[in-house]
Amino acid sequence: MDLEKDGTEEHSPQSLTDLSATVGAFEIRFQKKKVEKEEAQNIAEEAARLRQQALLKALMSIRKSLAKVARIDLGDRFRFEMDVDDWQGWPRITINLRERLSEKSDYPFFQVAAHDRKGQAIIELIYCTIEQRERISINDESDLQRMPAILKKCVRTFLDTVEGSILSAQQSENDGEIENKSLDDFADTSQTPGDAALEGADDLFVDDHLKEDFFGQLPSVTDTGRLPTITDPEAVEEDFFMKEE
Repeated sequence: MDLEKDGTEEHSPQSLTDLSATVGAFEIRFQKKKVEKEEAQNIAEEAARLRQQALLKALMSIRKSLAKVARIDLGDRFRFEMDVDDWQGWPRITINLRERLSEKSDYPFFQVAAHDRKGQAIIELIYCTIEQRERISINDESDLQRMPAILKKCVRTFLDTVEGSILSAQQSENDGEIENKSLDDFADTSQTPGDAALEGADDLFVDDHLKEDFFGQLPSVTDTGRLPTITDPEAVEEDFFMKEE
C-alpha cells in the first residue's frame, strides 16, 4: 500500500504541472543576457563618446586653420565671411566669398561638415561647388594621416577659384567702364601753358607732302566690344561655437 501511495504522489497532476524549474532557468538566462546587453551597450556608448570627442577635436583644429583663410585681405570690393552653425546636430563651418556692394551669392564657398551615422565619424570637405567634395573617416587610420594633405589641397583649389572669380569680376567692371567712355575721354589733357607756344613747331620738321596723310582724320570707333570673361561632447561643442578672439 505504501509503494502504491508513493507512486501515486510522484505522478500527481500537481507535480506534472510544476514549472518552477522552467521559470528558474528562464530567469537565469534572461538576467545573464540582460547583463551582457547592458555591458555591450556601455562599451558602445563609451566608444561613441570617444569617437565623437575626437571628431569635434578635429573640427576645432580645422576651424582654427580656416580662420586664417577667412582673414585674407581681398581688397575693398571682396571679403571672406566665415559662419559656424548647426547641421543635424553637428557644427558646420562655411567660408563664403562676399561682394561688399552686391547681393550676388553664386561665388565659390568652402564648407566643412561632420556626422557619426553608423559609427563612421565622417568629416566632409565641400569646396567651390556642391559637387566637389572629400570625405574623411577618423576611424580609418590612413584617412586620418592623409587629412592635413587633403585639407591643404581643397583649400588651395578654393583659393585659386576665388582668385579667378575676383579677377573676372574686376575685368568685367573695367570692360563696362571702357564701353561707356567716348573718344573725348581719351584726349590728352596734360598740356601746360607753355606748350601752346610750341604748337605747330613740329611742322618745321615734317615735309609738306607728308602732312595730308600723317594728319588725316582718324577712323571713328563705334563699338569697342567686350573683352572675353576669364572663366556629450556638449561641453566641447559649446567651446567649438565660441568666436575667435
